[in-house]
Amino acid sequence: MKSTTPLLILATLLVVVTPSLSREVDLEKASSKLRRFANDVIFEVEAGDREKYSKRLPEAVIVEYFGQPQPKPTAEKHMAEFLELTGIKKIDKAVEGTKSASIGIYFGSQDELAKSAKEIDRQITLERGYTYWTWWDEDKTINRAVVFMATDKLSGLALEDRLIEQLFGVFGLPARSNEFDESCLSSEEQVLTTLQPIDKALLNFYYRAVPAGTKPRDFEKIFRDEWEKKR
Repeated sequence: MKSTTPLLILATLLVVVTPSLSREVDLEKASSKLRRFANDVIFEVEAGDREKYSKRLPEAVIVEYFGQPQPKPTAEKHMAEFLELTGIKKIDKAVEGTKSASIGIYFGSQDELAKSAKEIDRQITLERGYTYWTWWDEDKTINRAVVFMATDKLSGLALEDRLIEQLFGVFGLPARSNEFDESCLSSEEQVLTTLQPIDKALLNFYYRAVPAGTKPRDFEKIFRDEWEKKR
């Protein structure tokens, strides 16, 4: 039987609005600080998950949007960037011989979304008005994901920031790190509505070099050998 263990990330309240960060991070060298950052966001998960394995999407995804249409263009813009950086293809339907995952993104009121979430899995809750949930197979490849964004709790920049955070979780980077502030995955309380250079580099590296099911003890060598290769 395939594992369908879910993963839930709930974030802290936002207080600082920062559309972008100007301080540059040296992304050329495979520094210890960069390695710790990557290790944090890949493996340091919450919600009771004790499986210290990397999890990531397969080569193709089917993306569907549900509920209120107004936020859809913003979601499509960010999804397109994530797909481009990771090399994942967006397809309209499952293709025989191609491993794919389904991603559903829901916008609506908290009450409406709570009903939809319960129909999918009774463990999904939306106390803060947003969340994502992923399922994966025995190889730790994510085969299904859902994102819920309550538009009566979040709007504007805050909604966009939290949507980006949920997409990172869907793509297998579920946690945050205090190693760098210049990242959407920073533990620092801030609002970022664009991927920072370090975020882009990490997504590219992760899908280029880190197989699903990698353990932390094997990750250090992969990082050392692969980070500095041409992206």
